Amino acid sequence: MSFDETSLSGELLYHASQWLIFGVLLALLLLAVEIGFRTGLAVRDRLDDHAVSQVTAIETAVLGLLALLLAFTFSMAVARYEARRALVVKEANAVGTAALRAQLLPEPARSDVAALFREYVGIRIELSEAGIDVNRFQAAMVATERLQQALWAQAVAAVRSESQSLGPALLLASLNDVIDVHSERLAARENHVPEIVLRLELLVAIFAVGLVGYGSGVGGRRNPISTTALALLLAAVVLLIVDLDRPRRGLIQVSPQPLIDLQRSLEGAARAP
Repeated sequence: MSFDETSLSGELLYHASQWLIFGVLLALLLLAVEIGFRTGLAVRDRLDDHAVSQVTAIETAVLGLLALLLAFTFSMAVARYEARRALVVKEANAVGTAALRAQLLPEPARSDVAALFREYVGIRIELSEAGIDVNRFQAAMVATERLQQALWAQAVAAVRSESQSLGPALLLASLNDVIDVHSERLAARENHVPEIVLRLELLVAIFAVGLVGYGSGVGGRRNPISTTALALLLAAVVLLIVDLDRPRRGLIQVSPQPLIDLQRSLEGAARAP
């Protein structure tokens, strides 16, 4: 079974560079402010005080809605990021437990399985660090499945030859957990904020800053510093949400450190007399 970003067909925002999204969104926000300002300036003479107060009320309501959407989307992205990080720890624990239980096997199966586990952890680190390199990712996936099959075959053979021993049965149960958490990590990679939510958020942001510009035009006074700062902040928050939501690209990535620590532990045990 293989996964890559091409499986998420039709999701333009997920595949596009986050910096491209930031730049385009910032340009659209500034353009919306300018259009809104010029529109407000053109109609200000036809508006009475009641209409101006309505514009202010609508502007406040839309900005409040945008804040709610940003908070909701940010919460979704953070929850998915935390789930992926927790799964790395879970996988390190599962593989570590299985490797310890493999010490219950008789030789030469014990040494063979220990070597397979060391190779497996290295491949899992490679998978975590593959990023958007599809070839590297697919190679690590193929190696993962090959090693899982080899480990399972070793455990089954040990159960058959040592049917009265508890060790092989415990190893088999631990291997099942290792394979399960592998599937969970793959599913977590594909679990991201629905693109329709991000698109709605972008539309509301553009509309909201357009209203801010419109309000400035109705008031007859341009506020370039405040409106530019608002546009920059909104674009930055969206950039952060998009970055958190991408497990294989961007500035914020889940660290494979628990697996790296496990790799050092297994290599140290192999070198011990």
